[in-house]
Amino acid sequence: QGCGYDNGDCIAYNRDFAGCPFDMVFNNPAFGDGTCDEEMNTESCGYDNGDCIAYNRDFAGCPLDVVFNNPTFGDGQCNGGISSTSQCGYDNGDCNPLRIAHPDCPFDDLSNTTGAGDAILGDGICDSSIYSMKECGFEYGDCNQGQVGQSIFNHDGVRSSARLFFSKVLSLDGSTLAFGLYRTNKDGRYDDEAQGVVKVWRFNTNRKLWVRLGDTVDSPSGLGNDNFGRRMSISASGNHLAISSSSGLRVFQVTNPSLGGEKWSQLGQTLIYMATFYYSNYSYGIISSDGSRVALVHDWKQIWIYNLKSHPDGPTWIHDDVIGVDSISDLDNANLRFASSDGSRLFFTESDSTFVKAYQQISQDVAWTQMGQNIEKAYDSLSMAMSSDGNRIAVHIHSTDTNSAQHGIQVLDYNGAEWVRVGSPIVSSSSLERKEFDYSIDMSANGNLLLVGMNHPDCRYVIDSELSIFVANQFNVNKCTKPSRALFELYTYHPSQNQFIATPLRKGVEDATEVSDGSVLHGLHFSLSNGDNGSTLLSVSNYNLVDDVVFIDVIDLDELYYTKCAVDRPDWIGDGVCSDIAPYNTAECGFDGGDCEKNPVDGYHDCFVDKPHWIGDGECDDGVYNTAECGFDGGDCL
Repeated sequence: QGCGYDNGDCIAYNRDFAGCPFDMVFNNPAFGDGTCDEEMNTESCGYDNGDCIAYNRDFAGCPLDVVFNNPTFGDGQCNGGISSTSQCGYDNGDCNPLRIAHPDCPFDDLSNTTGAGDAILGDGICDSSIYSMKECGFEYGDCNQGQVGQSIFNHDGVRSSARLFFSKVLSLDGSTLAFGLYRTNKDGRYDDEAQGVVKVWRFNTNRKLWVRLGDTVDSPSGLGNDNFGRRMSISASGNHLAISSSSGLRVFQVTNPSLGGEKWSQLGQTLIYMATFYYSNYSYGIISSDGSRVALVHDWKQIWIYNLKSHPDGPTWIHDDVIGVDSISDLDNANLRFASSDGSRLFFTESDSTFVKAYQQISQDVAWTQMGQNIEKAYDSLSMAMSSDGNRIAVHIHSTDTNSAQHGIQVLDYNGAEWVRVGSPIVSSSSLERKEFDYSIDMSANGNLLLVGMNHPDCRYVIDSELSIFVANQFNVNKCTKPSRALFELYTYHPSQNQFIATPLRKGVEDATEVSDGSVLHGLHFSLSNGDNGSTLLSVSNYNLVDDVVFIDVIDLDELYYTKCAVDRPDWIGDGVCSDIAPYNTAECGFDGGDCEKNPVDGYHDCFVDKPHWIGDGECDDGVYNTAECGFDGGDCL
């Protein structure tokens, strides 16, 4: 005071910022520069000389960096993560349109999920599974209902004129997916003389998206036109990958699969197909689910079996046995499939033959023997699917009606001595054209779910139309699925009828299988795998004609269908009328697709039924009423 408060210089400071560190006020260019700084956001510092007043009013609790140093904050696009929380004003209002359309989207809860901040909602690109839920409009329309993770895009060149050249496989556990880019060079461009490369993705359950697993897998041969990756086979866990090529069949194993720094390394020696005439420069084989056994087509009339054994020089594939087959006219026209985890059952067919053969080896010290009779199939189809234990198979057959162009799918069970038909052939419910019902088929591991791909079979590149010989994993762009067609059909096994019946759709997904975008060729490959909690995953490969990009979607079918619901009348599910009988009014059928209300019953804590007054009315009612939770219909069924 005696100095006049520095001859008046400190009067304003004492009035407005008393208690605020002197250097913050006078020697700090950030003080009152328009950006709120946390250390100056105090009452004594005038809330950073006013910079923090609006922040404290509108975004208290939101990290300062999000509000002041994030160019996407309030940029007109809803960004996920902490930006989208209530503390941050729902991305400064950018997420309000989504909130209005989907008020139950749990922004605050989802913001802590690893990777949530990488999601942009409503930009037309499915980023992950984090916001891909009904409550959030499936990432505000970016993701397909039931989609697992993001669409997996491959921007490498795979097209030459009207043909596409690529393959894909998904592991049985649904965790690992591989692209075979056998006409793509290391620079990512299409090249007729490329040796080929393979790229692998694995689903990160914490981040809920697909991430690259290891580096790109190159052919060790270094040879041009090696067709490396044209045909591939993957173990159940996705840790072993068998890659066929002109220079041999090689098995690769991923190291440090859960520790980071993953790397693919060849396991054992290269296995080479031996022949002395046409097409001797391609080795086609497969690997068992546990990664311990390989089957290799050999000399046109044999399938050689190799087992992985320890050796002083490292793991080695040891030739174990030979399975004789009649002939193999074209390796691209053959199909090998192992069943059972240890590869003790093997299925073989060609598309220009009229049968499938199944073989088994009871133990490694005995020879392979055929399981039952030859399984009849359509000569012009390579399609076959089987359960993981090899006791059930589905094949494409010709119609027994000579006046019909319709083809169908026949399922057969192995009874220990022969293959026995399961019900009558399955015929498409949406088309009478056989060419829309024989593209591909696959079966769930337990054999109770059957998927039929509905693409046109000529989508596959045919080198001999008269003999129906096509080249594996080459596609004719002009023949593939166009809009307004069903992408696939799904069937569930009905035990009491011993028949596969159309699987009921969940409400709101009636158009889930319809192809509507004319710029995309859908359904080039189909395959089923196991998901978490017993769900079934469908992987579908597609090609965007406009962007020249191949991409794969993985779909949780249990989000679209009642996959465990086997009923006589699938059309009754979700028709607006409660079918209060078993099995319609059960959890497996979504309580008749939501038609039956789940009302509580007095005295039975876990009993919820459509008509509570039926409990204990003196008459036994089946279905959900006759359960332990409902006291077996209140004692009426005892």
